[in-house]
Amino acid sequence: MENSLQQQLLTELDNAVNRKKYRYLLIDNLASISELDFIHLDNMTALLGSNAITTVLRPELSHSPEACPQLLTIARPHRALDEKIIHYSVMQATLELLRTKRYICSWFVSEQPAEVVAELLVQVGAFVGQRCQLPFLPIYEPFRFQLLHESNQISALWLPSILNFSDSYCYLDMQGQLKLLKPVESLPTGIELFLSEPAQLYQKNARHLFQFYLSWQRYCQQVGKDTDENTLMKVANAYLAASRQGLTDSRDKSLFTLMSLRYGDLASHYLLQQAIDNAINEPGTLADKFKLVDKSVFLDLSQ
Repeated sequence: MENSLQQQLLTELDNAVNRKKYRYLLIDNLASISELDFIHLDNMTALLGSNAITTVLRPELSHSPEACPQLLTIARPHRALDEKIIHYSVMQATLELLRTKRYICSWFVSEQPAEVVAELLVQVGAFVGQRCQLPFLPIYEPFRFQLLHESNQISALWLPSILNFSDSYCYLDMQGQLKLLKPVESLPTGIELFLSEPAQLYQKNARHLFQFYLSWQRYCQQVGKDTDENTLMKVANAYLAASRQGLTDSRDKSLFTLMSLRYGDLASHYLLQQAIDNAINEPGTLADKFKLVDKSVFLDLSQ
């Protein structure tokens, strides 16, 4: 699988068109990685030179630049791309798919020099964060990026349009598949730049959604159930349903989300809806309310 991903990435980053531009690797220093690993920042600095390393100064981490993301210029225009960097970065990215913090964020192509790109990455994070009522959104984190990519299809041009500094943006999704975003050919309209309310909700609750994803992944492995490329959105939609029901307690939302994934539409049975309504009036009691419902009701939903 790694060889296939490596070849896909090399084909994208080193084709005749993109070879004329800058090629970048974005890493997150908030993630941990062994100093012995080829792709460690110190080793990349020794290989590429300090001039190839540009800090992306997150506003809330500006007091601690060493904790900020680092933009590595892995190839300048008309220069050869070191395949070892692609090989080891893909290997690392594949190993850390289910980690809370991922070191390898993305690979991308741009006509802009690193100093400009680093500024634009911060501007994009502030722009999206403002729309989600957050001071800054590190959208380059692969999990958050995938949430944005998949949850705002009502305005599919939105994300490519705000990444207009990139001619090809590549990242690994939670299933280990290489995803590519290309720039839009025409200027989007106001409607096409819409960021949906669910997409905003997911970003505000990204940490919870990540834990729900891991819990559901573990459950599927235990029972021999396959996950697929739609799994993240299934988890996110179940959490959205919990919020729309009016559940406010975090434990209730968690239980509702995981039980919905396991059994289906809980609100479709009047006894379960009654239990949910009671838990809305008594936050933190959904587990107790569900225990009063015969298990056959849940099993009937999953048939």
